[in-house]
Amino acid sequence: MSFYSSSAWPSLVNRLASSIPASPHARKVVLLADDNQATLLTATRILEQCGCVLLRVTRPQEAVELFERFGDTIDMLITDLSTLEKSEDDLAEGLRQWSPSLPVLFVSETSRVDSSQDNCCFMEKPFTVWGLIESVASALEAPDLIKRAHLQFVH
Repeated sequence: MSFYSSSAWPSLVNRLASSIPASPHARKVVLLADDNQATLLTATRILEQCGCVLLRVTRPQEAVELFERFGDTIDMLITDLSTLEKSEDDLAEGLRQWSPSLPVLFVSETSRVDSSQDNCCFMEKPFTVWGLIESVASALEAPDLIKRAHLQFVH
């Protein structure tokens, strides 16, 4: 598993985008912003098994920079509500200036969410494998993710 610095993003995103087939079952690109390395690794392993491409960042500013350059290839944002130094509502709101319909999954160790934005959902940490898969599939309106997960995790 590799983590990429912001200087590697242009070539990485171009490589990823060129490898994604143009079809209704195309791989979904998910921007994951969390300062917890365990969450980054766990979510990446789970969602990559379902066919997603994960772009991981540990700081909100990295997410903004990445989205400014490659937002048209990013299908979803997953962000922690409580641990990043910038309010994640602000992060989601800022990214939605470029992509108003961007699905957002907020995750947190607390069971409250104050987001009144459209196309947002919430998942409490620690999350289960199936909880994450179902939340992402629902937010992306991509039931094929669940089918892929069944092939990867059940068989």
